[in-house]
Amino acid sequence: MTSPLANARRGAQALYRLGARRVWICGSIARAGQWDERSDVDFAVEGLPPHRLTEAQGALARLSGRHVDVVPLEQAAAGLRAAILAGRILVDPDGRVHGAAAAPLTARLAGPVSAPGPWHERRLAAVASVLTEAGARRVVDFGCGTGRLVESLARAGIERLTAVDRDADTLARARARVERTLPPATCRRITWRHAAVSVWDDALAGHDAAVAVEVVEHLDPADLDGFVTVVFARLRPAVVVLTTPNSEYNALLKTVDLRHPEHRFEWTRAQFRAWSDHVGSTHGYAVRVRPLGRAYPGYGSVTQLAVFTA
Repeated sequence: MTSPLANARRGAQALYRLGARRVWICGSIARAGQWDERSDVDFAVEGLPPHRLTEAQGALARLSGRHVDVVPLEQAAAGLRAAILAGRILVDPDGRVHGAAAAPLTARLAGPVSAPGPWHERRLAAVASVLTEAGARRVVDFGCGTGRLVESLARAGIERLTAVDRDADTLARARARVERTLPPATCRRITWRHAAVSVWDDALAGHDAAVAVEVVEHLDPADLDGFVTVVFARLRPAVVVLTTPNSEYNALLKTVDLRHPEHRFEWTRAQFRAWSDHVGSTHGYAVRVRPLGRAYPGYGSVTQLAVFTA
């Protein structure tokens, strides 16, 4: 008998083919430990053309041999929508599962959590929230990657942004994408720098905030020391925000090895706390470390976040 998990993936792909923009698994198989071979297959969707709904439910029922419910979120009552959003897991058009709503399910089906997806969007949103609360006006994004955070901060009205990345192609693609998306006047507030995060650049001077989202784990020990010197000894902004994977969470994922082949290390919660406290005490910063995302007993959350304030 085909498992509910396999049916969910196949069903999600069928919904995308019928025109859905986004598809989530919901119901019992989205909740850890509450599904079995007899479970129904339930989906929430956005963007599915209304005239395809009945067709979709019938096709999925025939495909799975089980009862199938497809709930259009745009039409769901507030209470039902809230219940679905509290416990759903996103499935992409290729059948890959994303999100931490049910970690053991994600562990069986999901790809690397360092890849772009809902987890990464949550990291960026959390970082942007910290910067907003701190009143940051001039921000350096070390290891800017795709430029998503820079774009978000520019939209939020940050006065000056400097995006730094060591990969010239990545930086060029990020810049091109952002400049296609934002008005020219907004783009003029952004400076793009092809540079290593561990080497001082005079363009960094004068910023009051620095961020590095999932960057430090890519650095060799010497480069990590250089990064600390650049940020905390030379730049010395009022606030620094760092995120990095929590290695203890890896036991819940598809592999317990490093999440990305370019990671030089991944810290436990205690290791990240100890490193952050050492950096803070050495350079005169107060430190707050917290989980980012749902924390599971014994494992913690997928990502850990540190906020350093001068």
